[in-house]
Amino acid sequence: MTLNLDVSKLETHQDGIPQQTIEPSLSVSEFEQRVWLYHQQHGDGRSQYASAYHLTGEVNMGKLVAALSQLSQDFPIFNQRYLFNDALGLTKQGVEASLLRVDIENVVSLEQAMQHLMVLQNQPIALDDDAPIRFVLYSGDIDGVVLGVVTHQILSERMDWQSVFQRLSARYNQPSLKRDWEGASTGRSAHIGYTPLTPQSEIGNTCFAWLQSAQPDIVIEQSWPATPTHSPERSLLARKYRVSLQGSVLDDYGLSQPNKKEVLSVIAALFARYLAVNAHAQQFDLYLPYEVERRAFELNGAMIETGLIAVKVTDVFAPIERSSAEILAQLNLSREHYSASYHGQQGAALVTWLVDPSVHLQLDQVNAEKRLFAAAHPKFAVTLGVGLNCQGALVLELTLAADASPHIGAFMLEQFVALIGGKAASSLHLHESDNRELANVSNTTMQTHEQTQAAVEAAILAEFRTALASQTMAADDDFFDFGGHSLIATRVIGRLLSDHGIEIHINDMFSFPSAKQLAQQARVYQARVHQPSHFDAKAAVPSQRNPIALDKAPLSLAQNSLWKAMSKYASVGLNNIFNLPFALKFLDRVDEAAFGRAFHAILLRHTGLRTRFSTEDNQPYQQVIPVEKLAQYQWFWTSQQSEGLPVNDLLAQEAEYAFDLDNELPLRLRFVTDDADGAQYLSLLFHHIVLDEWSLNTMMDELALAYRCYVQGCEPQWPMQPRPFHEFARKQRASDVNQAHLSYWLNKFEGLPWAEPIFPAHHPLSVEQQVECGEGGWVEIKIPQRVSRQLYVLAKARSASLFNVVYAAIAASLRLLGAPEKLIVGTPAAGRLDADYFDTVGYFTTLGVQLVDFAGVKSIWQLIEQVKNSINDSMSYTDIPIDLIEEGLKGVDHGTEGHMFEVFIQLHAKNKFHGAFELSENERVRFQQVDPDKSESGLGLQFEVMEESIDGEQTLRVMMSYMNKNYSPAQVTLLSDVNRRLFEVFADCVAQDQDLDQLQEQVAVLEATACLAHKGA
Repeated sequence: MTLNLDVSKLETHQDGIPQQTIEPSLSVSEFEQRVWLYHQQHGDGRSQYASAYHLTGEVNMGKLVAALSQLSQDFPIFNQRYLFNDALGLTKQGVEASLLRVDIENVVSLEQAMQHLMVLQNQPIALDDDAPIRFVLYSGDIDGVVLGVVTHQILSERMDWQSVFQRLSARYNQPSLKRDWEGASTGRSAHIGYTPLTPQSEIGNTCFAWLQSAQPDIVIEQSWPATPTHSPERSLLARKYRVSLQGSVLDDYGLSQPNKKEVLSVIAALFARYLAVNAHAQQFDLYLPYEVERRAFELNGAMIETGLIAVKVTDVFAPIERSSAEILAQLNLSREHYSASYHGQQGAALVTWLVDPSVHLQLDQVNAEKRLFAAAHPKFAVTLGVGLNCQGALVLELTLAADASPHIGAFMLEQFVALIGGKAASSLHLHESDNRELANVSNTTMQTHEQTQAAVEAAILAEFRTALASQTMAADDDFFDFGGHSLIATRVIGRLLSDHGIEIHINDMFSFPSAKQLAQQARVYQARVHQPSHFDAKAAVPSQRNPIALDKAPLSLAQNSLWKAMSKYASVGLNNIFNLPFALKFLDRVDEAAFGRAFHAILLRHTGLRTRFSTEDNQPYQQVIPVEKLAQYQWFWTSQQSEGLPVNDLLAQEAEYAFDLDNELPLRLRFVTDDADGAQYLSLLFHHIVLDEWSLNTMMDELALAYRCYVQGCEPQWPMQPRPFHEFARKQRASDVNQAHLSYWLNKFEGLPWAEPIFPAHHPLSVEQQVECGEGGWVEIKIPQRVSRQLYVLAKARSASLFNVVYAAIAASLRLLGAPEKLIVGTPAAGRLDADYFDTVGYFTTLGVQLVDFAGVKSIWQLIEQVKNSINDSMSYTDIPIDLIEEGLKGVDHGTEGHMFEVFIQLHAKNKFHGAFELSENERVRFQQVDPDKSESGLGLQFEVMEESIDGEQTLRVMMSYMNKNYSPAQVTLLSDVNRRLFEVFADCVAQDQDLDQLQEQVAVLEATACLAHKGA
């Protein structure tokens, strides 16, 4: 039974302390930001600590509840809440000091109390509403009372147990105590070294694999749970084991009058030897605390786990005196030596000093004893806590992660105690011959590690070569120098994880762009049986054994979002807004018949392209057209069938074609010849619902292969058959929308104003225009080669992508012209989170949004970093399309015209509409893209970043489309000029950063010049 006490209504002694008002906005440290973000990402209790204290004697429950509840009046940190909104980011705000909540639980045993506390530890604290500390009192059929405390790691920098428990004791012992005490903790020195926020690798992926549970269902009594059980909940708990030894055990190590660092160094050297023997290694990595006297600040209430330094014991069989002296020397180094940030070593053990806050609980006529309690999510797989109690005894506490065998801990501690006592030779067989054998094993282990690293490097390089079509690429070569970009990087990352069990973060691709460098950053999972991302090629032709291709399938989330938008735009007369009109001009003669056969092969291969769309019971669906019925649909025209039509007229006519998706293919390919010079042109028109940019590049690669084969008189041989798109749609819609992913976006954009034109209505360049809804135009912003090259260099210098840099420059331009400080930008994402469908042609792209927060950046470099992190960090959440985000923010029937963003920025990376079909060593068919003439726009401002290779030279340009009703011709010119100027400024910032505020004057001059020209016109 739980009693939730409203302690403000209890009859308690009043101490006359006035209600305290704290400053409404407080600075948030970098550590608090990291902890808060980790807490939000995981949504569980892994950032929380629990500790338990058994109070016996004459415990006065009323006085204890009152004393606990009043701690908020002594410690302002308990009255602080962490709030996030897009206007201010993460803020820390104070609330009026109110009495802390204290829960009372009735239990029948100490074990039940521990079970309840473990559950409570895993219940996440709502940092925006609740205090970052919880108290619960357990009473009933037990001797005395158990005080349970759950604290959040976000308090680590500013709370110490000594102050809290001393004040608790004072309030308990003197209920009428006045507020004349200044001992509340206000802070601590900055952490030195490494402070882990996340657990290390699963134990099976470290050198502690020999501790992994082999048969977890074997029942052996443990210290807690105290009774044998087959409960799966208990079998997956971290466990702690404790032993006390007479202090004289240290005499043999010259520690008859030891200090804490000396004791820690000796035990660490012994523990490294013990672990190395069992891991078959000759050296071992440890972490130790830099300071052992700051014990009261450890929030976990168990052991020092902050301010750690990395120590490598290079020879575990060296004399203990020498090993411990080397460790002690590292502990005694100056603070300056540890100013750099350390990162966790995979498989390192923590040897640290124990913490016991119960010594500060001095309650009248009450004995306080700290209970043995393991954290739910230990930061290390193996931890050894070392301490000296008040009687001078050596106390050891061994903690093992939940995935270790639940029966190994007691054995380990017993064996280690034997090693400390000098009995290691008989129990561990550490004879000289064994040392030599172990050295051989260690060498083999190191060789195996090197082989693993080599295998990871080889796998990464192989994926690089495949993705970039460059078999000459070496392990030291830069991924981006060989034509890589963010879309290809996403593909490589997915392939490495799904096919090889190698995890790479997208940011690491930019910071460590070679296979050799990236292998050092990779996280390798255990080998797994992988289902390949293809199936039998016979599945391309439906048969009695494979009727699935004929079934009706739902639309994917992205397609469904597009379908909703189609209806919205159609209601205002924009029926062709989702046409994708492409046009190619061939510089060499192309065999049109062979081209038609090649594309027919693509249709057979990718069912998503031969799909019709309709509705049933007001619900849209898609259905694949069988191969045998494909001839009933016309989708291809040769030049002869287009005779008499001028090229420009035909291209414009095709671009505005209105698809009947229920009765025809969602694509049209039409050749036309220019009568003036005989040049061949090709109009490729697709409906967006079946094609995205990723698919376009896949299609062009396969089209090149098929065309070459048909010209040479053979059939194309595909290495595999991609999975059909409708299979993906079924799979996605069979699962519920990922609410955690949706919440990510809703939390990010809640409360932000939606789209408004960049310029206000009263802007000097504004003009009243009578235009049709959706009427628009486009301009090209040309970027000189020098500027383009320098933007590439800047991207590389900032470990970012070219798109990140250009995106930041465009956003800065708009901000300097009056865009809001918190600018919502439409940004498409690949939407391919499942590597099985990387080779599938279809519409996966999600129309997403990003937030550019100028309140948080002051310079160009900072802006690039923010853009990079915002885009890369959101990639895991890009399965959520824009319609679900908008409906989540404003309701299903929000009725807002257009989208929540005014500005849309997208990348066309390594545009494959500029290139050639390679037929032989000396023969090729060259082609280049013809820009479409856009007369409709569904977006206020759209920037298309075109990264192209023309005649072997990399070029960069930006196409800006605009809606006429929002932007006058003079404003369009101003936007172009300012963007062009910002590209130049960014290009000059490779070696030195520049404040964004310094650019305001340059933009003001451009704007004033435009206004003068407009007046004189």
